[in-house]
Amino acid sequence: MNSVQVAGPVVAAQRWLTILQKLSATPARAIATLVATHIIFLALLPFPVSSAPPIDVVEGLIWGQEWLLGTHKLPTMPAWLIEISFRLTGSPILGPYLLSQLCVALSYIFVFMAGCRLTTTANALAGTLLTAGIVYFNWTTPEFNHNVIQMPIWAATFLLFTVIREDAGRPGPWLALGVLAGLGIYAKYSVVVLYVALGFWTLIDGRMRRAFLTPWPWLAVALSLLVAAPHVYWLVEHDFAPIGYVESRAAGGGSLLPPIKWILVQIACQLPIGLLLAITGMRRIMSLPRRTEDGGNLAYVAFIALAPALATALLAAISGSKPQNMWGMPMFAPSGLLVVLLLRREWSYPLVQRLWVATIGLVAVVGVAFTINIVVSRGISQPIRNAWPMAEIADKAREAWAASTPAKLQVVSGERWLAGLVSAGLPERPHVIHDGVLANSPWLDEDRLRKDGVLYVWRGKDQPPGLIPEGTPIAATGSFEIAGVSERDRVVSYAVRLPEAR
Repeated sequence: MNSVQVAGPVVAAQRWLTILQKLSATPARAIATLVATHIIFLALLPFPVSSAPPIDVVEGLIWGQEWLLGTHKLPTMPAWLIEISFRLTGSPILGPYLLSQLCVALSYIFVFMAGCRLTTTANALAGTLLTAGIVYFNWTTPEFNHNVIQMPIWAATFLLFTVIREDAGRPGPWLALGVLAGLGIYAKYSVVVLYVALGFWTLIDGRMRRAFLTPWPWLAVALSLLVAAPHVYWLVEHDFAPIGYVESRAAGGGSLLPPIKWILVQIACQLPIGLLLAITGMRRIMSLPRRTEDGGNLAYVAFIALAPALATALLAAISGSKPQNMWGMPMFAPSGLLVVLLLRREWSYPLVQRLWVATIGLVAVVGVAFTINIVVSRGISQPIRNAWPMAEIADKAREAWAASTPAKLQVVSGERWLAGLVSAGLPERPHVIHDGVLANSPWLDEDRLRKDGVLYVWRGKDQPPGLIPEGTPIAATGSFEIAGVSERDRVVSYAVRLPEAR
């Protein structure tokens, strides 16, 4: 091999090294390129091969077009944002994909800003990059839902509380925290666990405990209640229906195994942080200068990162309930910073850049794997939700309706997945009777159904009990087949209730 053949790859490697160094030359650039990698590999890359949104997005689209204050299952901020993203992008798939990565981006920014107040800039950036290794921050993010929207809310709360911890007598951070706490109720009720934990920390931290002698914490509480008041009023008016739904999902039969399993799953989701550290080089990291004083920051970050999760597991154990794995998704934004503080090292910027390369690589690999998973699942007996043929289902459902009446299809009834795909896949976006239960669909009533008619849809030949109320006038029934799904799901049946003549 001659010197010219050797020089080519060496020159190319040097050019790539120069590009990488420029992209990560400052913390702002490093975070910006991390965010760009998320958008490219976890939104733009899977979008062309995705033929349907995930199920939580489909449900969000059902609720989002109705602009509700609450639903029988969950608060509605995610549904509002899904609807906005749909209208901005014109796509029920791309909009929520981008929305998820925006939430991740904001979480990184808030964690980095908090980290800069707790340690050096290099350490803060290292902690932020390690956070990207958590499974909840990569593989699970393309499905925008109540857990994803909580991520920036929890991270922003971490930042604001860190600012308050520095000077608990300033009104601005307290009032901002109050507004954020009120908004959190519209995202998911589990945010209350975080604020209870913060209240407990305020009681045990001598510096912050003195803040109770000022009006600002109390005004923050009042402001949070004011912001949350419309939804709280809705809850009262609807007999706290979502609370009953949460209780039904968490029913665990009194065993201690579900909380233990939940803790183990949360630990497993943090393990890729170890992979990033290994790629960066633990020997290099441990050879860095040692930090001695941290002003209690390690204990503080450990509390914020771990207390909500431990409290969730403890409450589940006491009540005998079964926590859902994804409930932990927003809780661990400070985990990367916690690891950095536990290592007690002064990170050099060149080593942070090495970690940055590993993190960018990890996010890219996850995005490619996620995209391949969508494509490959079409070749197996049961494709994942993102691979379902939404356009085909919607078009054939509309054809079935049009065969019976020239009237515009305005109402679809059925399970949220199938009926939701029909609605999301049509430009007219008919309203959906959620899971075929009119009582859980307050945007519709019997008068509206008589006026506009209903297309009932279900999977398979056998009609689900209760889907079509007894005495409903049905003008036509039938079925059609769809491609690219399992044998069990291939047949879609329908029934047409015609609009009443005017």
